[in-house]
Amino acid sequence: MYVGLCLSETKSLGMTVNGINSIKGAAEQILRRPLEPIELLILENSWENRTYSEIARVSGYASVYVREVGSRLWQSLSDALGARVTKKNLQLLLSADQVSQVNAPEFPSGPLAANSPLYIERDPFEQQATRAIRQSGCLLRLKAPRKMGRTSFLYRLMAEAKKFSYRVVVLNLRQVESAMFANLDTFLRWFCHAIAHQLGESSNPNEDWQHGIGSKLNCTAYLEQKILEPSKNPVVLALQELDLLFQYPQLVEEFLSLLRGWHEEAQRLENWQKLRVILSYSTDCHLPSVQTSLDIGVSLRLPEFTPTQVWQLAQRYNLGDFNEDHCSRLMSLLGGHPYLLAIALYHLSSRTMTLETLLQRASETNGIFGSYLRSHGLILQNNAELAETLYEVIHSPTGIFLDAGVGYQLESVGLIRVEADGRAYLACQLYRQFFATQLQQVQRPPLRNTGSMATDPLTHLPSAAVVPLEQFQHLEQRLEVLEQQMRELQRLHRLDRVTQVMNRETFDARLRQVWEAFASNGQPVSLLLCGIDFFNVYLESCGPIQAEICLQQVARTIRACVDRTTEDIGLYGPSQFAVLLSHGTAEQALAVANQIRQDVEALGIRHSSNYMGWPTQVVTVSIGVASTLASSGQTAAQLLAMAENGYKQAERQGHNCIKLLNF
Repeated sequence: MYVGLCLSETKSLGMTVNGINSIKGAAEQILRRPLEPIELLILENSWENRTYSEIARVSGYASVYVREVGSRLWQSLSDALGARVTKKNLQLLLSADQVSQVNAPEFPSGPLAANSPLYIERDPFEQQATRAIRQSGCLLRLKAPRKMGRTSFLYRLMAEAKKFSYRVVVLNLRQVESAMFANLDTFLRWFCHAIAHQLGESSNPNEDWQHGIGSKLNCTAYLEQKILEPSKNPVVLALQELDLLFQYPQLVEEFLSLLRGWHEEAQRLENWQKLRVILSYSTDCHLPSVQTSLDIGVSLRLPEFTPTQVWQLAQRYNLGDFNEDHCSRLMSLLGGHPYLLAIALYHLSSRTMTLETLLQRASETNGIFGSYLRSHGLILQNNAELAETLYEVIHSPTGIFLDAGVGYQLESVGLIRVEADGRAYLACQLYRQFFATQLQQVQRPPLRNTGSMATDPLTHLPSAAVVPLEQFQHLEQRLEVLEQQMRELQRLHRLDRVTQVMNRETFDARLRQVWEAFASNGQPVSLLLCGIDFFNVYLESCGPIQAEICLQQVARTIRACVDRTTEDIGLYGPSQFAVLLSHGTAEQALAVANQIRQDVEALGIRHSSNYMGWPTQVVTVSIGVASTLASSGQTAAQLLAMAENGYKQAERQGHNCIKLLNF
């Protein structure tokens, strides 16, 4: 049942939901990017032969803006198809055969383009990275094991930087001849030439290189005087595959110290504030000896996919019947590893194997994951200590404490995960199935304690009989401080930095927990998805600092309306909040949603312009509400999808309104 609070019931579309999704998928595959909400609105209504004026009237957008976006959409489709696309021939060109053809899944063989429909956003990680590059003089380190989607994310981040009118330079060290790494002077000359070439600068670094002052000062002077000082906009410099430099210890030490100096100069010099540096590297071969030099700037490690993100990826691969049980079984085997999951979903979508067959044959040497597993086997083959340690982790269901160096290397490769209590566990069951038969146990005296953490750190200390009492008292005080710090870190890990509500991953876990608890006895559950209207435009016009203040004000308002702990409120997207009302009926959810909508509008946070044609001059929210009685026949993912559907309908009905869906 659909209930609208701001517009009367609209007539149902002639196209089914599956039909809409098919056309949407076809357009996104043709364009190789997700559709913007306004583009999807125009596409759906144009398919129903509605005029631009009609679309503008029901959506709340200005008619001239709808016409402009529509024209750009048809032109983009025309360029991609090689045939002229208009509102009139849209249905002819996007026929059922065309939809089927463009929706055919692609084998995950490399990085995804920034506009790929298969790209899954990983917030709040992506929000943190985007905020970082907007900071003056930022130095951002993106790190992850191989095949985690690091390059795909870098492409996406660079596309975001271009939206801010930043000048972008991407240097991939894998594409550089080995002769350029001969010494620091040769490398820095290449470095300056490559930057000038990508930015279209005509200056020749060799002509400005002065003898007697050293290559580091020459490089610094060239970038400041020839690149940064004349530039009106910030420059984003991304270095891909930085780990290649780890093979040249002296070179990487000097180069990283140079980057550190530029980063520090940005604290006082305007020219260096224009530079944003992004270092992207794989942790597979990250040497501990390089760690000290790399401790600069902001460090972000790509996270694995959450269950919600895995379900989203399954939908992109056209697996409409992929349910929560399928997701749980697949993730118990592969964890949240993006590449392994993409391989699995590709084979499921192409019908080359069933989920049961995939689970049974996953660890075969020549199976679909064989190449990836064998590459890890080579790493272990060349390091007996790592192989021996991994064998112990495999055969320890309660986890073990590892030496810092060995544990660091295994975690960097992605084979283990280390929990907050310091215990190491295998990253996923696929590794257990494969390496349990591949590794041979090496006999050695037991060195690791699988008991409590409190005893393990003491194994290297002298006996109590020879240790002074004050030393033990100092140790107890230190442990108490560390425990307090650990609890605070765990709390912060669950919250979004800006809004201080739950982050997306924590909220997803909370939603699943409530659903599982309520499913056995059919208790009511409601979910609100609140999105700030036109937030991207607000961000661009008011800037990131004011945008964060806006987010904080809206978060506080929602918390006050819900009158519950923050454990029921999460940041769902960059400008979206999710509110979980356990025991909340549809009527109660509507009352809360209406209070949130009214109170946010009453904040009076003003937009700086009205060129988009929005109904009000102040910040408002659109809210999708989903309400149901939890049952084992439904899933939390369905509740979430219903709330998203309601939110989209609220946006299309003119924003600053609410849409309730019961199921």
